[in-house]
Amino acid sequence: MKPKKEAPMPLALTLVIRENGGVEMSRFEESKIFELESRTDIIAKDVKYLMDKRSSERIKRILFIGVEFHPQRYRIGQDEMNQALDDGYEILWDYKYDTGVVFCLKKSVKKIPN
Repeated sequence: MKPKKEAPMPLALTLVIRENGGVEMSRFEESKIFELESRTDIIAKDVKYLMDKRSSERIKRILFIGVEFHPQRYRIGQDEMNQALDDGYEILWDYKYDTGVVFCLKKSVKKIPN
């Protein structure tokens, strides 16, 4: 799993509203707004790609594998995990226990358009 990133500090804008209804802000603030709009566009494209990918696949099989934290027995789970990954399974989630980790894996197939 990827480490969580800290959320950036919120941007404080100082807007001056003119009598005619116009808005005035510094060049720095304008550049930050442009930068944030660009980032938002990139995130929106990434989300669309992931949604399209998810809708074009369906889960064919689910597999649960336990890996024990034991000096000799960890290899059994390790070998099962390696074999499943070689067979095309992907990790959906993992849950850590005091004695080991349980992995939930999925094997997906592409949906065939009608």
